[in-house]
Amino acid sequence: MGKNPLTQAERSLLEGLKHQLGEERLLRLWENFYKELEKIPEARKILQGRDLEALKRHQRIHFQRLLGPYNDDFRQGCLRIGEVHARVGVPPEVFLKGFIVYVELLMKELLGLSHVVGEEIILALNKVFLWHLELSLSAYFRSKEEELRKTQKDLKKLNRIYEILREINLLIFEEKDRQRLCKRACEVLYQKGGFDLVWIGVAEGEKIRPLAAAGKTSYLEGIVLKVSPEAPEGLGPAARSLREKRSIIVTDIAADPLFRPWALRARKHGFGSVIGLPLWIEDNVWGVLLLYHHRSGFFSSRERELLEEIARDLSLGLSYIARGESLEESLYRDQLTGLPNQRSLMRTLEHEVWEAETRGQSLALVCLDIDQFSFFNRSFGRRKGDHILREVAKRLANLRRMRIEAFRIGADEFALLLPLETNGPPLEWYLEQIRECLEKPFEEGGERFMLTASLGLAIFPQDGRSAEELFVASETALRAARKKGASGFSAYSAHQEELFETRWEMLSILKEGLKEGWYTLYYQPKIRVKDRKVVGFESLLRLNIPRRGIYPPAKFIPLLEESGLIVPVGEWVLAETCKLIRDNRLDLSDPLVFSINVSPTQLREEGFVERFQEIIELFQVDPRRLRLEITENALIDGTEQMIKKLMALADLGLSLSIDDFGTGFSSLAYLKRLPFSYLKIDYTFVFGVPDNREDVDIIRAIMDLARNFGKKTVAEGVERKEQLIFLAGLGVDEVQGFYFAKPMPEAEVKDFLKAYRSENFFW
Repeated sequence: MGKNPLTQAERSLLEGLKHQLGEERLLRLWENFYKELEKIPEARKILQGRDLEALKRHQRIHFQRLLGPYNDDFRQGCLRIGEVHARVGVPPEVFLKGFIVYVELLMKELLGLSHVVGEEIILALNKVFLWHLELSLSAYFRSKEEELRKTQKDLKKLNRIYEILREINLLIFEEKDRQRLCKRACEVLYQKGGFDLVWIGVAEGEKIRPLAAAGKTSYLEGIVLKVSPEAPEGLGPAARSLREKRSIIVTDIAADPLFRPWALRARKHGFGSVIGLPLWIEDNVWGVLLLYHHRSGFFSSRERELLEEIARDLSLGLSYIARGESLEESLYRDQLTGLPNQRSLMRTLEHEVWEAETRGQSLALVCLDIDQFSFFNRSFGRRKGDHILREVAKRLANLRRMRIEAFRIGADEFALLLPLETNGPPLEWYLEQIRECLEKPFEEGGERFMLTASLGLAIFPQDGRSAEELFVASETALRAARKKGASGFSAYSAHQEELFETRWEMLSILKEGLKEGWYTLYYQPKIRVKDRKVVGFESLLRLNIPRRGIYPPAKFIPLLEESGLIVPVGEWVLAETCKLIRDNRLDLSDPLVFSINVSPTQLREEGFVERFQEIIELFQVDPRRLRLEITENALIDGTEQMIKKLMALADLGLSLSIDDFGTGFSSLAYLKRLPFSYLKIDYTFVFGVPDNREDVDIIRAIMDLARNFGKKTVAEGVERKEQLIFLAGLGVDEVQGFYFAKPMPEAEVKDFLKAYRSENFFW
């Protein structure tokens, strides 16, 4: 398209014609052209208000080129005419009328040169005229097509934003929670708007904290955003929008010097431009909405207007929620402590009772009364009393992390709602958390005060099938608890009361035992089958209660687990075992290995590995003399954190053993991945061999697994010689059980080692 149609001969003819016409005729032609042009109404309207002299100068130069030379300047000039006409709005029909006027005037001038103008020149001129029209009109329509595409694209973009606006307005009617509204608004903008990242931030002190986000949210990880303009991190669109209370656009993130603190992470995430829009609650800027796009210059003025409208609508929704929160605060919250009040309790209780009934679960309500608090107020004054109440409320509110909801329902009375889920902690554990949170002294004005509280318990559904019935039952139980004196406890059900009091008594004993030294260790030997030598002992926990004697582990270890006391008690077991090794209290000539049981609760504890390392280093014990036995069920979660802990323990030099292997979560994956050296075959499988076919098959399978994965095996619960013969025949590495010795106190271990003769046990 647009190829020069003239032959070389035709070009020469036309360039000669230009010389024949001369400057005078061309100037007259031009003056007449503009006179005729102004007679065309459409052309006259277009020419109004324009710089005619500059226009005439440019057009005269171009139309003179109709007579040559026909180079690239001629071609570009024709194309430029079409592009300019498309931009300023000159329709093709007006252009054609003007062009025809020019052609007619040129032909009249050529009549005066009939002696030189022949058929060849007329034909060549017609080619030039058609070529000019082809170039100009094609450029015009190409520009219009591009403009149409851009308009369609803009319309599509604007329609998308109108759709977002509609969805945001629906959200405002649906959501009554500020956090959820922000979260869902971000999701809508990200999913429907085509943005790469959308987030809402709020000012907290000197920093801006992301409250909700959707899209490439990893951009926000560890980001530093400040409010003050004094810091470089306070010059971005978020801070400026908050401070200046207007929308801020960064058209080109890479080129904007104010965006330098975040330029690297923005480039990593592929962001090109961003807009920040203030969000209002009533007359105050509350937060800022940020939208990022991968294309630079993405935010046009029209798009900006529509996004500002979205921000305004979102602000209306936030203001509406804030007004509701203010009303909710006065109706459902206690003004002194900030806790939900009794009205809130009943509303929450109705919902929770319905949920529990739907799921077939239980629910507990505890009413708590601070003992003798009216006496405290009279003795120390109302101001101190109010301070203590606020402190009590704060401690009870902190129980929320344990899913215990606290309410203030009277002057010195509180209520606590406890979930009783099938797989959750037992009720006794929750009650102990409530007791413990009030055990520490309260301080006010340099004085320390000890408080006690009476508790009344009611359980859904047995003590009440509605919110009202459950509340009345709990209050009734509380009245009974008060009659028992300080720290009284009463359950609406007499059976429950007896059960909990027994467990609480045991919990108190377990705590006291740690302080008073009632825990002790018993030791059971492990025999290596290959050479029939004693190669180690398992340290086993016992509880020796004064005037009651030794308690078997089954009676107290589950409660240690439930209460979390297993963590400090487990550390005590390690420390005692390390002392025994360090002091060589058993007069050992060979470096025997001592096994210690580690519970799932200990494994989950933050800092578990570090604490074990500290104890081992404190007593300067060779870690190779310690073996940790971890129950198979402790591995069921298989989290990366747990795996790292086990790897770290192995790196310390400790050997690891899977206890009770075959009874829980058997997985080839953890045998391959985790650093266990030993598999301990549970006594329940050992008990039936060699007669029970099923037990025999299970132990054989375990032995095959151990060999395939390069693990050693230990069999516990060996009580008879025929069991030992069978296990030795399968290739078990170590054995322990009553056949050799029952767990014994330290004083008896020396005697056992002196008396041990392998021929008394082996063949």
